[in-house]
Amino acid sequence: PTTTVKAIYGMAYRAPNDYELNYQSSAPGGQQATHGLSAERIRTYEAVVEQQVAVGGKATLSVFQNNVSTQISQSEDPNTGLLYFSNVARVRTQGAELGYEQTWPGGTRLRTSYSFQRSEVIATGQT
Repeated sequence: PTTTVKAIYGMAYRAPNDYELNYQSSAPGGQQATHGLSAERIRTYEAVVEQQVAVGGKATLSVFQNNVSTQISQSEDPNTGLLYFSNVARVRTQGAELGYEQTWPGGTRLRTSYSFQRSEVIATGQT
């Protein structure tokens, strides 16, 4: 009764917005319109353990992985110097979070946590 274990899976997408698709300005530092962008897609996996450790106290440990494909990113065209949006390679983020929460009578609450994550472009290994 004092321990909760969760396994969480999620998936989502984000369609490119009007600015990413159609905004253009030929002024220096401007942007060219981008057509043919695909939606960003993400799949998330997470395991969580919550443990009641004292009256009003709860410790939490979470490990996670997020896989993003067709991420929308902004770059500069070396030929024109204008910015543009494109879908880039897949990105994987892995990490963990450790947290503690304490509540007292009257509603006062203290929360603290520490997170570590590492993201990597799959094709190049760039972090």
